Amino acid sequence: MALVSSIVILFLGYVAVPRIAWLWRVYSDISAAKAVSAAVIGEPSAEWRTIDLDGTPHALADYRGKVVVLDFWYAGCGHCLNAMPKMIALAEEFKHEPVVVLGVNTDTGEEEARRQRVLDAMHLAYPTLRDAHDGARIHEAYKVTLWPTIVVLDQRGVVKHVHCGDLPWLKDALAGEIRELIDKGSP
Repeated sequence: MALVSSIVILFLGYVAVPRIAWLWRVYSDISAAKAVSAAVIGEPSAEWRTIDLDGTPHALADYRGKVVVLDFWYAGCGHCLNAMPKMIALAEEFKHEPVVVLGVNTDTGEEEARRQRVLDAMHLAYPTLRDAHDGARIHEAYKVTLWPTIVVLDQRGVVKHVHCGDLPWLKDALAGEIRELIDKGSP
């Protein structure tokens, strides 16, 4: 019996308690990020202009009349990489609808090689924008503090939904929100 008690104590001390503490930190980080991002929900999006990684210009105004999904990520973010297949599937699901999925990469110049490896490996089926262009940083307009963060804009450019982190139900939640916005139509 003493052996079993010792094993249980070791398990709790070395496995369970640290894991619970780690989960609590993750939950706290996501909760804090959601609280900050919630401030932009219901607000018109700031207008932005940038270029994608191929140098093609993009502006929010180019997408009026479409639901816009912005996926903020950086190359060193494991959760961002885990979310990418969900975003690829989402772009595929809505490719014939008035929806645009845009990646927004927040890496700075020194991380370009790593970013390119990610793009080569993931085969993203949607454009990836540069977060910083001409001094503006798109993620700041949406109060992004945790990666990945996915922001959904309606057809008028109003922020409707913000998702922080990569959760198992992310793709399904986004698909439902997008479908609802499409069904409502452009107000």
